[in-house]
Amino acid sequence: GADVAIGWRVTAAQLAAARHLRLFQTPAAGADHLVPVFRTAAHVPLCNSHGNARTVAESALALILAQTKQVPFHDREMRAGRWRVWEEDRPSLILEGRTVGLIGYGAVNRRLAELVRVLGMRCRAVRRGGAGMEPLLEWVGGPSDLMRLLSESDVTVVAAPLTPETRGLLGRAQLSSARP
Repeated sequence: GADVAIGWRVTAAQLAAARHLRLFQTPAAGADHLVPVFRTAAHVPLCNSHGNARTVAESALALILAQTKQVPFHDREMRAGRWRVWEEDRPSLILEGRTVGLIGYGAVNRRLAELVRVLGMRCRAVRRGGAGMEPLLEWVGGPSDLMRLLSESDVTVVAAPLTPETRGLLGRAQLSSARP
């Protein structure tokens, strides 16, 4: 009997039973997993949200810190009873002066740029709209600048919508051109 539903997932059977439903709102930006289901219920619009940019950007920062500071590795070593203070094979990287490459420059990567700049990191981006000026970035390029971005970035973060243009954007050739 609902007119509006909010959720992450719904089945075709649930949509078919929801005869009065006039809108389905998902609280996430990415809704591509729902599109096939909603093709079976053309009478119900599917809407997404962009209110999670801050949370996603903070999660991306947490992952950058975990990897560059070797947190997962050292956690495993400590749990195994091995205390390693400094090892040449697993150095912790200083982030100041390093470069973050941003693929997509929407709300998530704009917020991430603000966060990593506080750490003294440089930011660059490629976006579908092409080159331009952005106050937090050293440079902004278009899709044709992807290989340059990857080869010049110490860390790369993808926060772009899944579209026909972005599907398969990163493959073997692109990852091979990225910095280790």
